[in-house]
Amino acid sequence: MATCNHEKTYSQVPPSLTFLVQNYPHIAPNNALDRSTPRCKLCDLIAAHDRATIAENPPPHINVVEQIERDIELIQELITADVATKQDKEDLTVLHEQLRDAIMLADIRIQVAWYPYWAIWGPGDGPEVLDTVFDDGEDLIDWGI
Repeated sequence: MATCNHEKTYSQVPPSLTFLVQNYPHIAPNNALDRSTPRCKLCDLIAAHDRATIAENPPPHINVVEQIERDIELIQELITADVATKQDKEDLTVLHEQLRDAIMLADIRIQVAWYPYWAIWGPGDGPEVLDTVFDDGEDLIDWGI
């Protein structure tokens, strides 16, 4: 029984392992969970959102994507003002590559943050599941789960 006071509205029995495996073969279900006991889906959803927020801006809570975008914007302003150096233009190319990589890593960290939720309830809430199959993400983020 939930102790979060959501039990009347959000307490549900998670889907069966068979259902998850048949419908979402790319998501490894949580085998340790007692699926006959109702749990608060809202609390699981809130925890997943919290993990995803941390994954998007991991400690020290600097949004690398926004930082790179600001640097790109600054160099583009220099180019527009016709005061950019050759090095600035070379840096712009490197920054675009760094931006692409930073976005990809943030997307992967966010996906990994949602995996514990999806392992209980299956996909449907949260971001769209990427086609790429990831490992358990221990090398990216250790959630202590």
